[in-house]
Amino acid sequence: GAFGGTPTVTQIGTGTISSSSGSATFVLKSSGNVQIVSASIVGTTISVGSSDITVIGESSASLTAGVNTVSIDFGTSSNLQPGSTYTISLGLSDGATVQVAVVAQ
Repeated sequence: GAFGGTPTVTQIGTGTISSSSGSATFVLKSSGNVQIVSASIVGTTISVGSSDITVIGESSASLTAGVNTVSIDFGTSSNLQPGSTYTISLGLSDGATVQVAVVAQ
């Protein structure tokens, strides 16, 4: 049932992140409803909370069962190198951590 375990969340494809604005977009497939409560760029000190995380079409940072497009605003002080791939670590409300890959543009 809905309470028997945690949703499985996986990335579809590779996301992008703007090296100028620090805005990341990627697609996640989820087997159930779960909230993204935090996000950080691995290897940097950059991290944000749920207020900077948007699931397109939802009113909050909530993933629903199926395919979800996620947008995260990390801010402009990211100093990302265009063409480089970065890993974003997502913290979920059920305690799980999901890693997604994004390419800086």
